[in-house]
Amino acid sequence: MNTFLIILVSLLVLALAVGVVVLISYIITKKQGLSAKEMYIKNLLPGIDCGVCGCKTCAEFAKQVANGERKPEGCKVNNFSSYQKLKRHLVDNDTTSVSDVAFIRCKGGNKCTNKYDYLGEGSCDACDNVQSGKKSCKAACLGCGDSVKACKFDAISINEREVAVVDPMKCTGCEQCLASCPNGLIVMLPVTQKVAPCCNNTYDDEGIIKKCSVGCIRCEACVRACPSGALKMQDGLPVIDSSKCTNCGKCVATCPTHVITHI
Repeated sequence: MNTFLIILVSLLVLALAVGVVVLISYIITKKQGLSAKEMYIKNLLPGIDCGVCGCKTCAEFAKQVANGERKPEGCKVNNFSSYQKLKRHLVDNDTTSVSDVAFIRCKGGNKCTNKYDYLGEGSCDACDNVQSGKKSCKAACLGCGDSVKACKFDAISINEREVAVVDPMKCTGCEQCLASCPNGLIVMLPVTQKVAPCCNNTYDDEGIIKKCSVGCIRCEACVRACPSGALKMQDGLPVIDSSKCTNCGKCVATCPTHVITHI
């Protein structure tokens, strides 16, 4: 009997403690004037009111994010795990705070022939200084991993094709990788965009297909296939207007060299 009473009292004390915590949280939320959505966002922030974001408090920043006035990456001291939860929450709830993510416009790798065997320093910059890089395509990813080193969030890797790729679910949109590529292959795309041209060869090279089997051959099949008029050719490459793109994937299915790709 004594054991039963002890368990019962313990459960009552636990329930009381939880109730107190909930009540305190409710009072604080009301005092700060936060909605449930704003409070959820605030709870995923550091809560130290450091002011680095330009706001006096994390609560103020949370309000701005919830209203679409600020992007979550405006908080420079948040930890990666909390940032990812916040980013997924905003995307899932279709807010105007959706961030951009990095995308690498090349999928050549071992599908693109080499001009020579590079045995120098493991750096894209160093490789690029030797005859504009080892790849037959002047605009190709050199695969030495400078962008991998530049990313603090482990969002970029060298895949089995020996080309750099971005994991959009890990990318925070910090843009630190942009300057790391000597060929300027890295761009920022809206996280809602699910297809993109994966080639950056603007050089007039009719023999590109012999050098890279996944390079753009400028046939414009993707432009003709797009039902929403989101695709156009610019500097010899297809460009997608994200405001018109419906992510239907018809351009992906039409491209003969698979330049248009799902992200």
